[in-house]
Amino acid sequence: MSSPSNQEESAIPTLPRGKACGNCRHVVPSFTSGGCLPGYPMPRRRKVKCDGAKPICGACSRSLGTFSDCEYAEAGRSQTQIMEETIALIESRIRELESPESPNHSVTLQNPYPLAGLSTSAVSSGMNINMDMFLGSVAWAQPPAYDAVSGVALPSPIPASMGPNEPRGVSCVGLRQEEPPAAIMQALAHTFAHHSTEIGGFLDTARLLEAVDHPDADARPIPALMVAVYLWGIRLSDSAEFNDYEGLYLSRAVDQAAQSLPLDRPRKVLQKIQAEILLAYYFFSKGRNIEGRYHTSMAVGLVLGSQLHKYGGSEQGEGICATIWTPTMDPIEHGERIDVVWAAVVLTNTWTAALVAPSDIPFNSPGFTIDTPWPSDTYGDIALQPIPLSEGTIQKFLREPAAAEGRSNKAFLAKAAVLLERASYLHSQYRPDAPENEAAGLKNGIPILDNVIGGYLASGLPRLDQAFNPSDRMNITLAHTIIHAARIKLQRTRVLGCDVASRKKVLQAAEGMLEVINQSRVQDAEFVNPIFGHLWTICALAYISEIGRMRSGDSVADVTENHLLQNVDKLVQLVGKFADRFCWKGLLETIEVERAHLTV
Repeated sequence: MSSPSNQEESAIPTLPRGKACGNCRHVVPSFTSGGCLPGYPMPRRRKVKCDGAKPICGACSRSLGTFSDCEYAEAGRSQTQIMEETIALIESRIRELESPESPNHSVTLQNPYPLAGLSTSAVSSGMNINMDMFLGSVAWAQPPAYDAVSGVALPSPIPASMGPNEPRGVSCVGLRQEEPPAAIMQALAHTFAHHSTEIGGFLDTARLLEAVDHPDADARPIPALMVAVYLWGIRLSDSAEFNDYEGLYLSRAVDQAAQSLPLDRPRKVLQKIQAEILLAYYFFSKGRNIEGRYHTSMAVGLVLGSQLHKYGGSEQGEGICATIWTPTMDPIEHGERIDVVWAAVVLTNTWTAALVAPSDIPFNSPGFTIDTPWPSDTYGDIALQPIPLSEGTIQKFLREPAAAEGRSNKAFLAKAAVLLERASYLHSQYRPDAPENEAAGLKNGIPILDNVIGGYLASGLPRLDQAFNPSDRMNITLAHTIIHAARIKLQRTRVLGCDVASRKKVLQAAEGMLEVINQSRVQDAEFVNPIFGHLWTICALAYISEIGRMRSGDSVADVTENHLLQNVDKLVQLVGKFADRFCWKGLLETIEVERAHLTV
């Protein structure tokens, strides 16, 4: 005789495949056979039949709290799923660090990351962080404060005989000390400052060099920021003697970054975010993408949690957040507040696009806006004026890409990163089983964004043949490269299939990226932003895809196959030049594997 539960289950209508809620679509354990303890059998697993009821299905309503929220995936991944992925990534990293002896770990660090009272879920989401939880927490062992972005010429605090990347004349003896000798601190900080543009360009390096060995400890940056600067100085140094200490300073940097601090001091909060961004760039430059994403999430979480992304907007946040970012009379600190917001945007937008991951910033959450105005290239050489109120800075740009706001080189780069994130988001929304109305919405959204990208390329970005100083030229080069990568990613969205017009736009964007390489001579640089390799790989794979179509007799290009092959070779050589420095060998292998398929 069938039980009542079986009768109820048999009465549930059968749903189409994939239409059940997230809980019922996955098998769930039944613990009637014991637990997962040694000596016990593995728990039985059974599937749950979903009735499709909304907003909560019958199985979830009867689960007595054992199920998570009842959600349907008909409109793509939910915000909860995205957040869970990010949290799982961070929790996985924590487990690796707690058990460094495990042979299954792909990446290990010398020391674990204590989260120091900071909720990983709060940081990874970047939203609804209770700022009161930070107050009264453990202060720094060396309490400092730092002002900080001017655009004025860098001072020369180290001997002229010392090159920007080679701290000659400075002995590395003393690097093991908790606080290195003044000469070493200046040498490493100067080496970092020489390449700061390629590492985000959000620090006022002139003031940084002045504050490094300031006799007043309160006038120095916080330890987390300074050790991150020293780490980068060692990383960029051409001295093998200094490079021997890179592991030591990496350990110190992650340890200092994990320390908690009271967030009632805006300068300390600012420097904490800056330190996290520097560490994220460091790990990405070493090919350690898990750690890079971790520190990216930490930086973005602090920006959003402290509501720094509302700085300068019509609404300055609520509660304690409304008092943290009160207007400052220091134009350099004012500039660094703005710059660090957009540095975090550029960091997360470019790297999540490269790694095919969701952005750490909830751009698609209803009502979410970044109200901080676009960054400027200089702040310290002009009188501080009232900050113009801004609201929905990104939304306004997407509506009016040719608007006058944000004409600085830093703003050009930030806007390019915004467009790359939007293209990556649309690219990720394709599902082969998507309803017709959803697929139609995606098809309509692609040309709208493509028009924005095209208009920005035509009139928004400065030309590369204009006169720029080296740091500005590198920023503009990166902005152009990101824009072309955004168009390639957008037009290669699978919903477009074999659309001829889209394929032509992909080739035009790829050719545009090669033109940027030729005009900028980026291949002659000694150091570049580590995201370049991923963008060049996107271009190379687009070429290889089109070559495959040409060989099958489906050609839309006005160029020869040999021309496309030569461009692939150029990109391979370019990625190969920096492969050892940035751990890009995996990118080279990806290109070579795809190219090998052409001959099969």
